[in-house]
Amino acid sequence: MMGDPSTVSQFRSSLQTPALLVVLYLASISLHLYFLRDVFRFPHVSSDEVKYVSTGESIRMGRGYTLRGEFNSTAPPVFPAFIALAHSIGSDPRVTMFGLSSLLMCFVIFPAFALGKLFGLDTATATILAAAASVLPHTFYAATYMAEIVQYPAYLIAFYLAIRWLDNPSWRLDIVLGCSMGLSTLTKLQGNLFVGAFVIAVIIIALHSRRTATGSAVGVVRHSSVVLITPVAIQESWNLYKAAHAGTAFGAYGTVLANEGLQYWTMRLSIAYFADFLLAPGLITAVLLFYWARHNGNYPRTVFVLAVLVVQIVAVSILNGGLTGWLSERLFLYALPITAILAAEGLAYFKRRQTFLAGCALLGFPLLLAGALMAYPFSVSSIIEAPWANALGTLAGIVPFSRVWLVIASLSLSVLIASILLRARRSAPLLFAGYILLFYGLGFVCSSIGLAGWTALGLRTVAPILTWLSENRVPSGHRLLIAGNHGSYEDSRKEAPPDERFVNWTRRMGLNDALEWQIETIGRFDVRMIPAPKALTQESHPGDYLLTAAAFDGLSLESLYHPFYLYRIDKAIADPPSPRYRSYIPADRFYTLTGRRGPEGAIVGAGTQMPGYLVYGPYIEFSPGQYRIKFNVAGLASESLLVDVAGKGGRVLMKTTTAPAQLGSITFSNDSSQRLEFRIFGASDPAFRFNGVDLEWLSDSVQPAGRR
Repeated sequence: MMGDPSTVSQFRSSLQTPALLVVLYLASISLHLYFLRDVFRFPHVSSDEVKYVSTGESIRMGRGYTLRGEFNSTAPPVFPAFIALAHSIGSDPRVTMFGLSSLLMCFVIFPAFALGKLFGLDTATATILAAAASVLPHTFYAATYMAEIVQYPAYLIAFYLAIRWLDNPSWRLDIVLGCSMGLSTLTKLQGNLFVGAFVIAVIIIALHSRRTATGSAVGVVRHSSVVLITPVAIQESWNLYKAAHAGTAFGAYGTVLANEGLQYWTMRLSIAYFADFLLAPGLITAVLLFYWARHNGNYPRTVFVLAVLVVQIVAVSILNGGLTGWLSERLFLYALPITAILAAEGLAYFKRRQTFLAGCALLGFPLLLAGALMAYPFSVSSIIEAPWANALGTLAGIVPFSRVWLVIASLSLSVLIASILLRARRSAPLLFAGYILLFYGLGFVCSSIGLAGWTALGLRTVAPILTWLSENRVPSGHRLLIAGNHGSYEDSRKEAPPDERFVNWTRRMGLNDALEWQIETIGRFDVRMIPAPKALTQESHPGDYLLTAAAFDGLSLESLYHPFYLYRIDKAIADPPSPRYRSYIPADRFYTLTGRRGPEGAIVGAGTQMPGYLVYGPYIEFSPGQYRIKFNVAGLASESLLVDVAGKGGRVLMKTTTAPAQLGSITFSNDSSQRLEFRIFGASDPAFRFNGVDLEWLSDSVQPAGRR
């Protein structure tokens, strides 16, 4: 069981890749910098980026390992530390982060090549599959703030070391593998799945040591114990550090599991996870992986590989599926290049034992899996969560996504490549590797283009807000209070229960979770969430700024940018201020049929005297309650206007006819949550001018509408 002295030298020599591999590495970096050049300035992945960026900024600014002022017990420390380092270099932190992330994520080409050679692939096939691993669709995470940037190459390095350890364990390799596994556990929770799979594998191998050439069961246990000492010690040290700062072992994940359980888990969702897990590596890889597992003849390798794959998909499909209710490939992306490499090796065993039934399986099994995916309701987020499905379901971006197109494209591509491989002889592995490179590259390009479109749309919303905040002296790193609910990862949510009316109004005015995350992540502010006016007495400090959609008469108003107010906290707040739920909605949020756009976004009469809707919109969703509205209208002093408020299906909630000069405040009741439009009907006189409306939420009660 003891390793010979040449083990380390063999390990080093396997990493001496040819010059071509270095060229491909640089080419992969260039592709990422080019295709993701419009993506990296905008966060796309829910609250995860908020946790990482905010914690990294706290480290950089000397505020400790904190998130929104609290100790962050959810995110492991390696990636936030990487962000802190990247943000400390250069004049533009996001540019630096993007460049370093691309360098790091594309580095996966080297362990992927080493794995290919270790599993017996020829140099050309291993090189092409390594290049494919570096353009796996999920490598677009290089333009985000996600821990996969570090975890992806780290995971494949640990996997490579584990295979070398199984072949010929040694004391030095025990330590190197243990340190690699420890790094993985401090990067993402998925690292613990790798450790768990390793434990399961060595137990099975030890129990069946007679079937292996690695030595006795005692030797397997002795060496594996040395391996596991390091990651266990590292993880327990981190847990002790968290406990010393009142953090829990599993952070927000444990809290959600304890309070809500796996409320979204269904068997249908798990079936979708398994089908996607087998299709995402390259559609036809599942059958070839079976042939590798059945015929490769290396029992320890087979047990370990199957343990890694099975543990990963079972844990992810149950835990992540149960917590979120949707499919997320990023949590098992590490398995995709591994499966493709093993499938390339399995192709050799398939060709030797090729039968009619095996050929039918190679052609038909992908269709069965694609059919299983028909039950999963893919959405626009598939660009991120299932990029291969998005690429095929849109026919490489030509048509809108459709599950029917996904099945047709999957079937056609599977039949095509399977037919070519069945006819090919010695060139089959090389053809297969080229196909995998094209399959991954297509998904990467399509997702990058889709994300670039999302970025353009998102920046149009958030960039003006960030500019407005900057112009009002709210720099990056400054404390910013934002009206809205706490995240699930904040313990302070227990101490500050939300005021539902306050939070509801905030969201209705557009200050929702997604926009708050974008403001916090892009602006890199030191944020505290304010779910109720009462929370201001606990959270506010003199010098803080408050971003809200409600008006506070007792606070110092710094600036107004529809529909948001920016207040500066001048002194400590002893008594909670009372909010007024009012907003000024400017004319540029409305539309016109018979008028036209005038100066500064106003709507003016076209001068045709044609009767019609001069103003309608803005189609903002409002909760049930009583409201007061005042139209800012000028002109047409002697003419009458028909003014009304309409809800779902055009149902009129309030209607009045009056002269513009007499048009005062009007109250109306909304009896359900619905999008409302405020309309003005009249002649298109050139003197007409509409600048916007003042809207105020009076109460939750629904009362008969009338004019005030």
